[in-house]
Amino acid sequence: MLKEKIRKLRESHIIMNRPYLALFVMPLWAAIIKNITCIPDQVIRQIWPEYQIGIFAILGAFLCLSIHKKWFSSDFKGNLQTKNLGRGLVLLLPTAVFVILNLTSLEKLKEASFVSILVSIIAGTTPGVFEEVAFRGLAGSNFMRFFHTGKKIRLAAILTGILFGGVHIVNLMAGAALSSTLIQVVYAMGLGIAFAAVYFRTGTLWPTIILHSLIDISHYLTSSSGILKAESSTLQIIILAVLAVVFTAWGFYLMRDSKVPEINAVWKSIWGCEYVEDGTES
Repeated sequence: MLKEKIRKLRESHIIMNRPYLALFVMPLWAAIIKNITCIPDQVIRQIWPEYQIGIFAILGAFLCLSIHKKWFSSDFKGNLQTKNLGRGLVLLLPTAVFVILNLTSLEKLKEASFVSILVSIIAGTTPGVFEEVAFRGLAGSNFMRFFHTGKKIRLAAILTGILFGGVHIVNLMAGAALSSTLIQVVYAMGLGIAFAAVYFRTGTLWPTIILHSLIDISHYLTSSSGILKAESSTLQIIILAVLAVVFTAWGFYLMRDSKVPEINAVWKSIWGCEYVEDGTES
């Protein structure tokens, strides 16, 4: 009886069955869950100011995925399958350039202690997990229940990329420099489109979680904080703008029309009976 009630509620849900609305609302829902679960992180930070990490925030992100999977019952295989993990990492290789760029500041890395390295790893993993869950794992996967044409799939990647890049504007409130924040928003959009493309091609979050975390970890290892407080130089702005274009182009190439049947086969397998066969919004 309870399962039947849940099924009926699922079929008429005002948000989940409106993929464009869910694209915006589900990341907000994930942020609420994260802010609740990371309260212990904030308490620890009050006692130990050097604690700039979010172990409980990471657990909150995985809790979101668990709730999401439970909502759709056993028919939905979820976002954390290991199948296609290696393939996804290969497809993400072009975006690894950010790891290389971040690690160019080797002097600070040489001076890092074991504790600072450990803190950097966890601090970098926190956004790597949460942002992938919020923008790809929840919003992106729900979109893939309904729309199966190349145009719609690319639109989903663009929208999630814009949202992903746009949230970085909040870094201004944490003291980030204006030019550095704006160019971060731009290249994060391009990076988000590439990440979405790989996620749609593979159906698993692990490749983007790993690469995203490596990018952030490498930044923390060579920076005093995750906030870009220094203004970007003209050369840095040009390089990052070019990379944003390159990543966007790479994402579109991965989602070209000839790959759409392959993408749909992946997601039909993942969603099971929840997959909307005619490819239209219910």
